Amino acid sequence: DITKHIGGNPKLAAILVSNALQNGQLRSAGTKLANILTKYPDEPINIGLLGVSQLIAGKYDEALKLLDRSNQLFPNSPMINLM
Repeated sequence: DITKHIGGNPKLAAILVSNALQNGQLRSAGTKLANILTKYPDEPINIGLLGVSQLIAGKYDEALKLLDRSNQLFPNSPMINLM
């Protein structure tokens, strides 16, 4: 369970998710993101990471929706603007 690792800080989940994505563990990253987003649905970095994972998985429409949502919440994010 990701909540025992993040200590109530959803931004720390981005580190775990990024590591999973870098290691090609799309399911693990998706599970971690789903868990954290149920608790913090408006966390823009994690929404953006979910968009990236959808992009990697070839789900382009869903990826664009998530990245657009993240951009609305955090318009100055370099990662989101890059994606």
